[in-house]
Amino acid sequence: GVPGILLDISPFSFIFYVLGLAVLYRALTRIPSRIFARPALYTYCWFMGFFTFSLSWVANALLIDGNPYAWAYPFALLGLPLLLSLYPAIVIGALFRFLSANHTRTITPMIMVLGIGVAEYARAHMLTGFPWNMPSYVWSETTPIFQSLSAIGPYALSILTLCWALSIILAITAGPEIRRHWGFQTFSIISFIAVLL
Repeated sequence: GVPGILLDISPFSFIFYVLGLAVLYRALTRIPSRIFARPALYTYCWFMGFFTFSLSWVANALLIDGNPYAWAYPFALLGLPLLLSLYPAIVIGALFRFLSANHTRTITPMIMVLGIGVAEYARAHMLTGFPWNMPSYVWSETTPIFQSLSAIGPYALSILTLCWALSIILAITAGPEIRRHWGFQTFSIISFIAVLL
């Protein structure tokens, strides 16, 4: 959960996003194939750290002097993250259970992109929806990329942000195995250039 805490919105948030996802990616690639619980648990802890820190403003309203409901602060601080973290945990856990087969390291980047992307869409629409702190928000201080929202929308930009972040992680950590991800890397580079243009 600690790496997720680093991912609050900031001018350098994409750098923190890459670092945080690197920790989650490393943990997921060490998991045996076709299981649900461990990838779901790792994902849940990561997002719990992210949501607890980045959504703390929701609970801060209870800290106003004289507020008789200040006692509820811990519940407000942790309650929402406890619920929101279920979305990516369940989706990624299910994808690992049914898709990972015997090539977990190769397919993990796509599982993460697909899993987090689906979870973000579900989080924005299910149970009244809470579309806050999506991956695309890391570009809020980077106008050339953030303005692409008018053309492709927040969900597509979130998917692309995940691809770009994981592409950097693979380039640094995959070593000779980078050849297995040539399609993923090529798509990430081309899509990044296209968004900038």
